[in-house]
Amino acid sequence: MAQYVRSLDGIRAIAVILVMLFHYRIYDFGSAGVGVGWIGVQLFFVLSGFLITRILLEDKHTDFKFYLKRFYWRRSLRIFPLYFGYLAAISLLFFATRQPSFLGDMLPFLYTYTFNFTRLFPDWQHSPLYTHLWSLSVEEQFYLFWPFLIYMCSQKQLKVAIIIILIGCFIFRFGFGYYLLHYSNLHTEAAGEALYWFTLSHLDAFAIGGAIPVFRLHEKIPKPGKWLIGSVVVLAMACGLNAWALSGHQPNFDFSSLGLPIGGMGYKQYVWSYTLLNTFFALLVLYLLTRKNSKGFLTHPIMVSIGRVSYGIYLFHWAILAAFSVLVEKLPFIVPSIILFVTYFLIVYGVALLSFNYYEKIFLKLKDHVFTKKKDSKAPL
Repeated sequence: MAQYVRSLDGIRAIAVILVMLFHYRIYDFGSAGVGVGWIGVQLFFVLSGFLITRILLEDKHTDFKFYLKRFYWRRSLRIFPLYFGYLAAISLLFFATRQPSFLGDMLPFLYTYTFNFTRLFPDWQHSPLYTHLWSLSVEEQFYLFWPFLIYMCSQKQLKVAIIIILIGCFIFRFGFGYYLLHYSNLHTEAAGEALYWFTLSHLDAFAIGGAIPVFRLHEKIPKPGKWLIGSVVVLAMACGLNAWALSGHQPNFDFSSLGLPIGGMGYKQYVWSYTLLNTFFALLVLYLLTRKNSKGFLTHPIMVSIGRVSYGIYLFHWAILAAFSVLVEKLPFIVPSIILFVTYFLIVYGVALLSFNYYEKIFLKLKDHVFTKKKDSKAPL
């Protein structure tokens, strides 16, 4: 039975705060934002790969039909009510106001979890109501095949499959990036984001998270601190060199990206950066697993609470930020950016907390009412 590790909720909190800071910087008052904040999504992918794989391995001994029904039942109750409730709200807004005008074209993709592929469209349009939902499409597509792979493969076959995925995604990003840059009709920024949004660009993030329980790395590497430090050094050197190279050709280079601009296509960033980030985050998860009884910043009740409602925070944050920006523009005085961010964060956190306690929990209580094992794991999903 897998044990609950409080610090994993803590890094969920870090991940969603990073994403909020990334989008915050887009607005004129958002000088407190950071360009590297997009890596919070990468952390979510790695963590999801670890947690989902651990859960599936625990259920692997059960009947196949029961195994699938149990997994999809529990995942659906966790994800669908809030996601489709949010989509219903913005759909009603669109049908009432016809704003944003292009939302009607995006709704079929949003409702079918295929929105991430729309970034390949030359006439694609951004909106704070739904642009960030691409990552949820990627995650749902991962759920479509990963349970089958886990169940049907032996332990040895799973190890081989994960190694193939890690190598294959690295090669895929190289080839797909070359195609988008040289043969597509997309400009460089759109090509970088199209690759970033593509499912196969991140399959290795889920796989490297899943490698922890499959290879039982938490037992074989009891002291991963040195590996974690090593990955930080390598990542810092690569990012520093990339920042130096990019800043020499871009007068307005955003140094808050720390050498990792989102969807960066320069100097083959689209090939190596995801691999380095995935490795670092997997080692971070592994490190926290070996220190699961330790107390610290990541296990503080506030961080754990933020992590527990991070799904709602992620879903709501950009729409709330767009509304918040309208209010800020009407202020008759200037407020420091960091104070505005804290205020904005507290609003989003409050909304997510209300959603979790008074809406999501209604469905979460049903998770163990159907397809229940006699000795069910209490590990959080």
